[in-house]
Amino acid sequence: MLFLAAVTSGCSTSGSIKSESERFSNLLVIGVAGSLDSRAQFERVVVSGLRAEGVDARRYSLVVGTALPTRDDVLAAINEHGFDAVVVTRVLDTDSIVEKRSAAPGAKISRKGSGFMKLFRYDYEELDEPAELTINANVSFVTELYNSASEELVWSAESKAPKSDNVAALIDDSAKLVVRQLRRSGKLAPIIVGS
Repeated sequence: MLFLAAVTSGCSTSGSIKSESERFSNLLVIGVAGSLDSRAQFERVVVSGLRAEGVDARRYSLVVGTALPTRDDVLAAINEHGFDAVVVTRVLDTDSIVEKRSAAPGAKISRKGSGFMKLFRYDYEELDEPAELTINANVSFVTELYNSASEELVWSAESKAPKSDNVAALIDDSAKLVVRQLRRSGKLAPIIVGS
């Protein structure tokens, strides 16, 4: 029940491995964040990475739907699709640094009349160039792996994604980091084809 409580309440557990021997080959991947687009992109990249590691994985947003996970929906997905583990990644904190750069204002010159000695031969119009904003975001998140049969937490890791000024790249980098951590955890059991 611990994993369902964490999915629905946002409770944090990190840095632990309960059993060295448990390995999983059919995972339900859940990304918990405010934006549906961000969740779907994150889940898509994690699933793709896990499949490249030789395990079967499916996105919560495709299996269940677009709403945030509930206990009943997670249990129904496990029962229907036979997932042996659930991977849940939640955003803990977002830190954004906004840098503003202003260019020196320019001027548009319009010639008025003719003659070299005429006073105010030109009209000047100031051109305000827009300020350039750069937003560097840094995201802290926790990833937890739960055994579907026992419903217990078997592995977790707290991570910080590298800073990025591109939200899509930040999501992709975070998802790839999760896949690397899961690979290093020893909890993935690649499916051997043709045996």
